[in-house]
Amino acid sequence: MVDIYCGDGTKACELIKSLGKDIKIRYCPVNVNEYLVNLASENIKKEGFPNVVEVCPIISDGDPITLRNLEKKIKTSEFNRNVVLLLGTVLASYEINDYLFEISRNMKKNDYLLIGNGIRTGERLVEIEKYKSKPLNDWFIHLVKELGLEEADVEYDAQFGNSRIEMFYRMKVDKMIENNGKKVELKKGDEILTTVLYKYFEEEFDKFCKMYFSEICLTTDKDEGYALVLCKK
Repeated sequence: MVDIYCGDGTKACELIKSLGKDIKIRYCPVNVNEYLVNLASENIKKEGFPNVVEVCPIISDGDPITLRNLEKKIKTSEFNRNVVLLLGTVLASYEINDYLFEISRNMKKNDYLLIGNGIRTGERLVEIEKYKSKPLNDWFIHLVKELGLEEADVEYDAQFGNSRIEMFYRMKVDKMIENNGKKVELKKGDEILTTVLYKYFEEEFDKFCKMYFSEICLTTDKDEGYALVLCKK
């Protein structure tokens, strides 16, 4: 079980609880952050699942994280079938065709991919104001601070563009930033794109998955705002 962008492991826990006890699992939480892969590992171990026989945390600096940059770390002779988890609306931050192509071409026959993703209902590209909220700024501001900018140097904003939601920071001042001997000059009015979000209608999501997998099964929650899609190579 390969848990891509694993978070704290709670989503994987719920899935494991629903599986039979006779299925032996090697749980591989994957993330770019050591703290999160260790947290997910510990949370799985705390549950004491009898069918989880091994926990193998993996730190990956691949972006996006795909099976191609994980293959050597997850491949074993004993565990020869992968169930890949892509939960928590991770896919919404990537161009869907590129990501599904990369995932599918490195899956083996009879591997499975489980996607958990928000889906669109109602009108496309509306309610931009909710993406301009303070909690989102409080979250994303750390990205620009890592670049060497101060919060007073930028202002947060969001817009619809390129058929997606784009969240970004606009420079309020001229600033020179330096990293590893390289300098970048930023001018007042320049925009730093921090996050993108793609949202698809259920029928669109279904169509994309069928392009890359031999079998798919899509189901939604009662509010029809979130979908689980089980895809077979």
